[in-house]
Amino acid sequence: MAVPILSLAYLRRSAADSFEYVEELEYWMQNASKPFIECDVSCIVDGVITIGEAKTADKLDTTRKRELQIIQDYRRLASMIGARRLLFSTLSDNWDPITVQNIQAALANDPIELLLLTKNQLFT
Repeated sequence: MAVPILSLAYLRRSAADSFEYVEELEYWMQNASKPFIECDVSCIVDGVITIGEAKTADKLDTTRKRELQIIQDYRRLASMIGARRLLFSTLSDNWDPITVQNIQAALANDPIELLLLTKNQLFT
């Protein structure tokens, strides 16, 4: 839980007026037998719905196929709930370059703000 807490603290510090958050949430599709996605970060910063994934590693998953699925799931969730900011945070010094490329490519045509945080930002 350290990375989600540090991510929320970063977002709270960036807020000019308001900051509201909830603990980790599961989002379910109607009639599903398991959650569609488990979201580490769910908050509203100055009126902007922000969701995200928090990792200790520099990748979203150990396989690229699963990593691409995670990115698409977050993109879909953002669209479904009207989130305007998507956050990916890591305790690593840097994100893996291919992970960054995958995230940026998946969101290239979306009007969603992307925030990629690393250890340096989380601990300032």
